[in-house]
Amino acid sequence: MSMEPFILNTPVPHEDGSLISPAIDRSIDVIRQYDWHLDVKWVPRDRRGPDDAAFAITYSQTGNHDAPDYVVMYVETEEDMINSDEVLGRLAFADNRNGSVDSKVNAKNAMVRARQRQQYEDAMAEAHDLAQHIWKSPKHQYKHDGVIYE
Repeated sequence: MSMEPFILNTPVPHEDGSLISPAIDRSIDVIRQYDWHLDVKWVPRDRRGPDDAAFAITYSQTGNHDAPDYVVMYVETEEDMINSDEVLGRLAFADNRNGSVDSKVNAKNAMVRARQRQQYEDAMAEAHDLAQHIWKSPKHQYKHDGVIYE
């Protein structure tokens, strides 16, 4: 049974205060965990042109204050970041440029598994929270998202 329906898709606050999809937030976390030098910069819809990318994945050389951050790759749309398997694959391939095909595929698969693990952990936390609310409720029936629990 897939836990996908239990994941709330309510937007979460981004670092700049704007609201983004939790799927995008998970993808950003996976990228940051993959390499702590990497960061994801988001350009809000009202500040980008029609041909501008929605995200820029940047590399920061911390410790070297003279070296500016540089863009590793762009992600064109929010949908591309939500369905991040391709983005994670492109990032893994770029990181393993001189490696074997096997190491590139393994790197991509590791990143995809990390995103899936984060998604599963979020679903379990949400299911646990729902069960806790149902348990504490004095009601005989508990209704949540159109589902009645007795």
